[in-house]
Amino acid sequence: MASGFQGTFVKSSQSINERDNDDNDDIIVVYDKQRDSKDDLNRKKKPDEDEVSVIELNPSDLHDIPLPPGTIANPFRMVISNHIRLQDIPLPPSTNTSDRLHVENLSEIEMDTKLIKNLMKEYRKWEHTDLGNTLLHKDGGPSIEFQDHNSFTVMSYNVLAQQLLEDHKYLYSKHDDRALTWEHRSRILLMEIEERNADILCLQEVQANHLDSFYSKLKDLGYEGIFKRRSLGHADGCAIYYKSDKFCLIESATVEYFQYYHQGLGVLDRNNVAVIVKLALKHAEGTDNHVVVATTHLLYNPRRHDIKLAQSQVLLAELDRVSFMGIDTVNGRPKYLPTIVTGDFNLQPDTAVYRFLREGFLCYSDLTARSLSSFTYGQSRQEILLPYELQISNSCQHLGVLLHRIKQSNNHSLDKCADLSAVTKLYNSERYKSLHHYTKKQAKIPLLYEEDFYGRVEKGCLRHALNLQSVYQHERQSPTSKRMTREATTRQDDWVTVDYIFYSGYWNHLNKCIEEGRLKLLSRYTLPTVGQCQELKSIPNLACGSDHFSLMARFLLSTE
Repeated sequence: MASGFQGTFVKSSQSINERDNDDNDDIIVVYDKQRDSKDDLNRKKKPDEDEVSVIELNPSDLHDIPLPPGTIANPFRMVISNHIRLQDIPLPPSTNTSDRLHVENLSEIEMDTKLIKNLMKEYRKWEHTDLGNTLLHKDGGPSIEFQDHNSFTVMSYNVLAQQLLEDHKYLYSKHDDRALTWEHRSRILLMEIEERNADILCLQEVQANHLDSFYSKLKDLGYEGIFKRRSLGHADGCAIYYKSDKFCLIESATVEYFQYYHQGLGVLDRNNVAVIVKLALKHAEGTDNHVVVATTHLLYNPRRHDIKLAQSQVLLAELDRVSFMGIDTVNGRPKYLPTIVTGDFNLQPDTAVYRFLREGFLCYSDLTARSLSSFTYGQSRQEILLPYELQISNSCQHLGVLLHRIKQSNNHSLDKCADLSAVTKLYNSERYKSLHHYTKKQAKIPLLYEEDFYGRVEKGCLRHALNLQSVYQHERQSPTSKRMTREATTRQDDWVTVDYIFYSGYWNHLNKCIEEGRLKLLSRYTLPTVGQCQELKSIPNLACGSDHFSLMARFLLSTE
């Protein structure tokens, strides 16, 4: 090496690139300590592009020289000009570095939360129907809110009971631990409920021991509510809350799907429940201001759709009892009050139970046992769901209630406000003091035959006359392409839809389809698509308080 030099001077930019791609170079310091006066004059000139030095420092010399973060790929190599200024050398860390990092960490949490909130605002917004757009512009200009007293909003939300989260912590192993505490989730949930300000809240997985500490805060927001705990002392249940300045409660009913007290009721041995309320709009125009709202949480087990079908049959029978108005003299079909059915049904739109709810008919004896999938050779068929002793017909009606209606039509003096729950065979822990008390009461109710009401009955088939429609279509056009993409309400191995808001319509005999009746859908709060959910990665997170997304819709209760 020539006298006066330590290292090598590189002039070619190509050589620099080649050296930058080699991570195993020797460590050399380039420095010229013998410069003549000509070089001193060159320092005043702007350095040429090829007058660039590669300075490679020994790691042992770097301990006290902090480098600017994120600017250097290799911490042991710097590319600089042959003119080094004092102001280019970074200062050592300040004495309060730990405090600064702590502040940066808090800022990172806030930024993560803000990012998720911005994504949710982009994905979730009000989408109006044609009627909704018409009403918003009926005064000649766009309006922010619907002013009609007959309009109201409904939210359905599985809020994830904290006890269930703790009992199944393995399901949330990849989640942010900060987002799983009840202190954080309760704050986010209450904030969302307050921001959405729904007139009716239909909640699932409401933890019983949080009623006084958390859900009592809903009273401060103007809500009154009905809660039903799951059977056999489970930690959570379902609840319906309604704005007391908007509605008054006419009637309420709770449903227990656990009916294993009867022989042959293996499909009704689970502890799921439902809540039904009949409400009246306080300031509605006209006298027909009643609406029935129900919420439920069906069994999760993805292999037991027969149980979900049996639970749906029981729920529809109870809705028939609460919502019934009379018989249509034109077509002979039952007439019902406007009815909304919400909840976590734990079934997807391509399942047999969903088709039954939407279409009103299902021949389940043609399907495979338990899974209710398409029958193939060698598989067993689904047998009869509910035994005769439970007295629920294939039309999802209580036979005892049907008998009472016949008597009422023949004797107009019969009390129309009689408690018809007393003539059903369903057990309810709130109605009966004990199983012995239930058995003693039921022994006085005679068993009836479905054929006495309907004539010939088709076995292995179910039907109902509520004419249910879904608020959501479950798929919509992708914002980035013209393809249809699925919406999602939660993640179960994959992002799927299992939560629904159904509302009743009427059967149009001319068009052979279900159309809107007195309940008119004005708008829906959009759900994220599967692709958008993948960007969120997981829920709950720092901005979403549950492992389900809330559903929300605005309805108009028409007098027509």
